Amino acid sequence: MFVACCPLVSHVEYAPTDRYVTLSVRRGQPNKLMMLRLQRLREEEKRQQDEFDRQRVAQARAVELLTRNQDRQRRDINDQLATENRRMADEQKAHQRYLDQDVYTNVPTAAYFMQWNTCSR
Repeated sequence: MFVACCPLVSHVEYAPTDRYVTLSVRRGQPNKLMMLRLQRLREEEKRQQDEFDRQRVAQARAVELLTRNQDRQRRDINDQLATENRRMADEQKAHQRYLDQDVYTNVPTAAYFMQWNTCSR
């Protein structure tokens, strides 16, 4: 760390890699070093803020894409499920028609009913 003293500035601390500089300026007038350092700090903060904003926008875009993809997959699954349900309903209707038309065609005759109640206990 470098410490310099002069009649205009009572105390100056400056480290080239340090983010903060402590300056005491006579009569409150800013000097060029302080102004440059403040400008660099503001520019760095603006760059960081811009980078954060860029990352935030990129993440929001990624979330939106993932949400759209999930919605599309959900719609596809629902469509497949609806198609499968329609196919199964058609199969059940066809099977019920088969049962009604082919299997349950045997009409009971009077002889069928005569086999009961033929004796008493």
